Amino acid sequence: MSKAVVKAEKLNLFQKLHRIQQQVNGLGKDKKAFSYSYTTGEKILDAIKPLMNEMGLMLIPSVTNTEITRQDYNSKNGAKSENTVKLDMIMTWLDVESGETLPVQWGAIGQNDWDKGFGSALTYSERFFFLKFFHIATDKDDI
Repeated sequence: MSKAVVKAEKLNLFQKLHRIQQQVNGLGKDKKAFSYSYTTGEKILDAIKPLMNEMGLMLIPSVTNTEITRQDYNSKNGAKSENTVKLDMIMTWLDVESGETLPVQWGAIGQNDWDKGFGSALTYSERFFFLKFFHIATDKDDI
């Protein structure tokens, strides 16, 4: 009597990314600030990170260029100065099992107080990278 050999399904990097895209169709907006509703990074990561872990995928962000421009303007509270930070990035998907990679050119812009512009750009960039890469709807009607 022969024993049946059960082979674990081996997926390449693109198949794994496609599986994630298939599983996350939409995420509703869960926060409101400054008259805008948006989907938070926490909600996005809660949906995607467990799938990345299950598939053995990592996303490695790299900043390849940074431009910082000072913005001086008047607000209702008086004169204000902030930095606008523009980042050129490469977001690299890594399959930890095979070592296969997929580099994706990306960018980010953030504007905030002097010490927060860079972090704002990175946070905003990560949120929108996941939403756009996996085609995740955030509008109530689209979900």
